[in-house]
Amino acid sequence: MSWEKEAEEFGVLASGRGFSLVEALVAMVILIVGVLGLVTMFVYATRMGVRAGQMSVLNHLVAEKIDQLRSLDFDHPDLSPGIHPAIAPVGCTLECYYPVPGFSADWSLRWVVTANAPEPNMKTVVVEAGYQVRYDSAGNRLPLPRGAVLVRHVTFLAR
Repeated sequence: MSWEKEAEEFGVLASGRGFSLVEALVAMVILIVGVLGLVTMFVYATRMGVRAGQMSVLNHLVAEKIDQLRSLDFDHPDLSPGIHPAIAPVGCTLECYYPVPGFSADWSLRWVVTANAPEPNMKTVVVEAGYQVRYDSAGNRLPLPRGAVLVRHVTFLAR
């Protein structure tokens, strides 16, 4: 039996040529583009997973601090008007951060109390927790660098 008849029996083209080099290269390019797209999505998903973890920790820190502040007496020193750090600010020559006990220098926690706002005998408390967030010596937040995460919660306390 000749190879042409065998090829016809098994469904192969009678010409017996198969794929050309150009067809194989085109298929490889399509495959590589698809794989590169998947790799890019994997890197992005990993980055977003890390960011979600940071936001979860920051939200927990803020909620914990708000609960602690709500349990204090209205006239407690931690609820006096002004900026209050969890620990004294560090490195305040050009930029400083408000360190969190038990965390590295990239994490910060502070709260800002405003008296008689929005009504008399009320206080507005804004609790900020951040990752790679820095402040100037006056306590103003500097522009957030790439990768920084900031969480702010507001609560009101009444006498």
